[in-house]
Amino acid sequence: MPTLFSHIYTFRHNTAVINDSGEDYSYAKLYADAIVCTEQLGQESKLVFINARNNYSTIVAYVACMLGGHPVLLVAADNHQQLEELAYSYQPNFIVNTHTDTPEFKVYNPKTIQLHDELCLLLSTSGSTGSPKLVKISHSNIISNSDAIIRYLKVTNTDRAITSLPIHYSYGLSIVNIHLRVGASIVLTGLSVTNENFWNIYKQFSVTSFSGVPYSFQALFSVNFDFSSAPSTRYVTQAGGKLSQNVILHFANQLKLTNKLFFIMYGQTEASPRISYLPPEQVFEHSDCIGVAIHGGNLTLHDDKEKEITDSGVAGELIYRGPNIMMGYALSQNDFASMEYMEALHTGDIALRKSNGLFKIIGRVSRFVKPFGIRVNLDDIQNKLSNTDAIVAVTGNDEKILVVIQTEDKTLISSISHQISLSYTLPPEIFQIEMVSTIPRLSNDKFDYKYLLKLFVEGVKQKSSTRLFLGEFKKEVLILLGLAEKPWDSVADIYSSILNNPTCDDLSTFRSLSGDSLSYVAVSSALEQYLGNLPDNWHNMSIQSLQDSRYGNEF
Repeated sequence: MPTLFSHIYTFRHNTAVINDSGEDYSYAKLYADAIVCTEQLGQESKLVFINARNNYSTIVAYVACMLGGHPVLLVAADNHQQLEELAYSYQPNFIVNTHTDTPEFKVYNPKTIQLHDELCLLLSTSGSTGSPKLVKISHSNIISNSDAIIRYLKVTNTDRAITSLPIHYSYGLSIVNIHLRVGASIVLTGLSVTNENFWNIYKQFSVTSFSGVPYSFQALFSVNFDFSSAPSTRYVTQAGGKLSQNVILHFANQLKLTNKLFFIMYGQTEASPRISYLPPEQVFEHSDCIGVAIHGGNLTLHDDKEKEITDSGVAGELIYRGPNIMMGYALSQNDFASMEYMEALHTGDIALRKSNGLFKIIGRVSRFVKPFGIRVNLDDIQNKLSNTDAIVAVTGNDEKILVVIQTEDKTLISSISHQISLSYTLPPEIFQIEMVSTIPRLSNDKFDYKYLLKLFVEGVKQKSSTRLFLGEFKKEVLILLGLAEKPWDSVADIYSSILNNPTCDDLSTFRSLSGDSLSYVAVSSALEQYLGNLPDNWHNMSIQSLQDSRYGNEF
């Protein structure tokens, strides 16, 4: 059976991986190291969980599982709770530690597990840590999806990527897949994209592409990053959620000046994960679109009665068909032996087709409320308000529509209130506008609408139309986020606990400890609780400086 990396030895003279200290590994070395691991796993197919880091050891273990036909799940190395829960639920044969250059395969369950021959990869479906539901991806799923991405990005063996995202994240893993499949190179780093050293490494090794989620681009936008400072870049990709149009156009214009391409992409884990992309030449006029289906795939729209919508401009649920649709979900170990044939993937997104054939998402099936019996699309409100200077999250129920603004600028309240009153013929009291310093997010960087709704509408007595993310509310958020179960002893305590790095010292910073978008919210919320006031540049400040700022706040 062909696997994703069956032919990587043919690239044996190429450089496969470069770590951030400059050490490089050829495909011959990677292949040899992976074969050693497959020998440890044996001939019979095994279920393998990898403690994944952005390092060579993780790449070796992952390639070994692919070559040997061993279904594999990558779990963030610092998320011990998730690993424990998933291991308890699924009882893998091996758990792999990757803290050194040589992966350590440890037997967890010696019993034989019934595994379908096509089962290749397991992906988590949720940003929350406790969900045991896994997506089952087949060899043909991952091969077809990787080849489709390679086709529209025109990736060749002269390209060089960088791990700007965690490898255990489906988007980050797809970057690894497409580059190793064509014999290209990958630069490994765990640094944040806002860390100056990240870009020093990027330029030092002439990286040709950058990939990010909305947080990545918002962070770069906030520090006025210019891609012209990274001349080796050939193209940039964005996925993982909707990015505001002003940020898209800012970077699209910037990239155009130096003949670089900007790809806006859309996907779901169940599709291995890519579904569509917006051709770069369309980004300026259609930055609000997800574009066209990838090669081999097909997008259609269905109404409430499952009838296909053929007219342009008419909204319906987005349906995807293609060879990359998963082979089903796994809720227990018993599900690994079966393969579900799925003719179509109901995305749960509401979209419309423009007259030029491009698709535009306008909401979620579950993101509608009906105050006074009037059907209101929460995503439509959020998209319109996202063109302001603040980050906006909109949620609600049939009694209240909640608009949460991430800002310290109180003047934006009246501006947004005015914009809402002009756009929607609903009583003003239906809208509840709140100010926060940080909007809570799930670990996949998407807004945590459930927390927002519970805290502001369902769980907290309304005190005013606006409030800062401080005091009582802040404590409630921290408790719900699991950050206020105990008082923090120090800044070092926060960093070592949340980033799972007991070796941090007084000079360590969030960036130097490899903090990323998935831990940013947790750390900033905990620091704000402990310090009282969170400095704007906290992520670049040393632990000692932050600790000193607390003492200063006390007097």
